[in-house]
Parts: sequence; structure tokens; C-alpha cells
Amino acid sequence: MSQVMTHARLIALLKQKGIQQTEVLNALQQIDRADFVDAIDRSQAYEDRPLSIACQQTISQPYIVARMTELMLNGRQQLNKVLEIGTGSGYQAAILSCVAMHVYSIERIEALYQAAKVTLAAYKNIHTFLNDDIDALMHDGPFDGIIVTACCHKIAPHWLNALADGGCLVLPLAQGEGQYLTQVVRDGKAFTRQQWDAVSFVPLLKGIF
Repeated sequence: MSQVMTHARLIALLKQKGIQQTEVLNALQQIDRADFVDAIDRSQAYEDRPLSIACQQTISQPYIVARMTELMLNGRQQLNKVLEIGTGSGYQAAILSCVAMHVYSIERIEALYQAAKVTLAAYKNIHTFLNDDIDALMHDGPFDGIIVTACCHKIAPHWLNALADGGCLVLPLAQGEGQYLTQVVRDGKAFTRQQWDAVSFVPLLKGIF
């Protein structure tokens, strides 16, 4: 008989899967995923798998949330400004709020934006915006980290331009028939790209919906 998953067991499982950075594990312990899932799925909140949310979107698997956060930190303990493209349920933004002084998160689907705005109201260092790209937020950059929470077929040049020196972009990038977490680190005018875990994300779309 399988054990019922709890918040503590989820954290232990993520450690077993390779999440080791103390700041990321502390964030996962501090933020309760049950606060970000639909009421009907509360009993599954601590399962390490994605769950459906409104507007045919999903809340990502906790391991992937942790992995993207760890890759974005790239060994650093805390960042100043980070940007999330795709607020969704708000769970990733809440995790980021534990490792960054300021979190800017944009969402193109108005129903998700409005719901996340309410859920995240208590997080004073999270700023949410209804938008489909970062152009409107360029004046708030540069950003020490950028996370894209939907699959892209290419890396937009203005995302790279929005990175601070030493900053790190993490996104699911389509490669052939698959998707892979991709990390891009800025060093002056040079950018180093590295491919990591195979993933499955919904596609990044344009336009306010």
C-alpha cells in the first residue's frame, strides 16, 4: 500500500531526486503547494506531478519548479530582481519570492492573472502584470534571473538583453520532438547555454486572452 503524500514527504522525495540547494529546499518547505491548486485537487497537492488548473493550464510538477529555481540561482543564495514569464497558479512566483528581493511575474490569460493576483496578495515582494511579454517591464530590469514557464521554439533576444551580467535564464526549449530545460548564463556580452532535464510544458503563446 502506497503512503499518502504529505508536505514533508514531498520535500524528502525532492531531496532524493537531487534537489540539494538549501535555499530552494527552504522555499519549498515555506510555501504550501495546497494553496495554489484547485479545491478539488487538494488531496493531490503533495504528489510530485503536474495538476490541471483553470483555462486548460497546469501547475507544474514540484520537482520541475524546484529544478528551474535551482538552475536560475546557479549557485547563488539570493537574487535582487527576477522575472517569471507565465504566472499560472502563482506557485512558482511564490517559490521565487523566497530567493529574490523582487519578483516580477507576467501572465497573458486574464482569468489566471486575476486569480493569481488574489492568491499572491500577501506576498509583498511579488509584482504581477497582465501582459504577454517583457517589453512593458524592461524599465524594471535588468533581471538577475528569468524563468519562462511555457515551451519555446527559440530564445527571444530581448530576454537575453534583459539579463543582468551574471544573470541566468531558464526555460523549456523545444529540440527536435522533445523539450529540455535550458539554462543560459550571461557573462558580459557572451551567453553560455546548457541543456538539462527532458520536460513537457504547454506552448508559449502570444496575445492577451
